[in-house]
Amino acid sequence: MKKILIAFATLLCASSLFSQIQKGKWLVGGRTNFSSTNQDFPSGEIKQTNFRVGPDLGYFVRDKFALTLNPGLEWQTYQFGTTPKQKYRETELGLGARYYFLEPDARYNIYAEAKYLFGAYKEDDDESVGYGKYGFGANFVCFLNSFVGFEIGAGYSSKKYEDEDERIGRISFGTGFQIHLDPCRHKKNVRPEMVSKL
Repeated sequence: MKKILIAFATLLCASSLFSQIQKGKWLVGGRTNFSSTNQDFPSGEIKQTNFRVGPDLGYFVRDKFALTLNPGLEWQTYQFGTTPKQKYRETELGLGARYYFLEPDARYNIYAEAKYLFGAYKEDDDESVGYGKYGFGANFVCFLNSFVGFEIGAGYSSKKYEDEDERIGRISFGTGFQIHLDPCRHKKNVRPEMVSKL
């Protein structure tokens, strides 16, 4: 079954003839993450869940280089033993940039991204606490067709809350989809070797 899925993904990628990362195009997409952790200690059990949604909106100001708007929402629950469950929420918004290293008409590509975000952390009915966060990462993308790209990558982020000296670092791995839009219908590049095979 695994071989069939890999072959299917390869076939989809091979069907891509058009560039998606040219100047004037838009990208819309994002990633979601969910985690659940249970840890047993002599004094009790810790249960923690985490769900995050991170959409992206970007515009290619030049070929292979896009500026992005990066909102984010994260919900967490935490419970120790028989104590009441605590609920947390984080809301953030930031700006970023991504650069693709291979040619615009490549079926596969690699890009690096960096972003900076401002956010607010809120626990149950307590007042919000602000924070700043920066992050960067590297990603592999496979263009499934002229509009959709499948991405997989890794990243690192560092967060600092107001009135605190220490920073919190996080390493993350994830997958996601990006939809590339061409509202102005820019001319698409078709590679000569692909035309000869049609």
